[in-house]
Amino acid sequence: MSDTFKRVLDYWKTNNVSLVSPLDAATVREKFNQAKLAVAEDFIEFHSIVGGMNFSGEDPNTWSCWNIDRILEENQSYSRPGVMFADWCINSLFHVVRCESEKISSVWVDDFSDEKPFKVADSLTEFLERYLAKDSNIFIL
Repeated sequence: MSDTFKRVLDYWKTNNVSLVSPLDAATVREKFNQAKLAVAEDFIEFHSIVGGMNFSGEDPNTWSCWNIDRILEENQSYSRPGVMFADWCINSLFHVVRCESEKISSVWVDDFSDEKPFKVADSLTEFLERYLAKDSNIFIL
């Protein structure tokens, strides 16, 4: 279990974030495969630990890290590279993971402007460490 993922979960619990129960890694992987969404192993592990937030759940910074069902629903019409997995400030912008390798995801921001999404972290772990450190350069203000 990644220490970073566990610390994110602990942070959410401390802040009374409304969470869903996590699914085991095999089930998470199967759901993404069935939806034809390419995600790396770190993202599968993350979701098998944290589960994600309920539909209306958000942290104290109005960031909502979606549960698997919401990820599958929101990505049905997403045509850009990667998989949207979170939004900030009620859909003001979206966080997207892209596979850098079979094991590692990078994290991008998409604000649906005319500009292309831009990378904010080379790995999911880096992104979440910066999230816990309240680094505004990942666009969670």
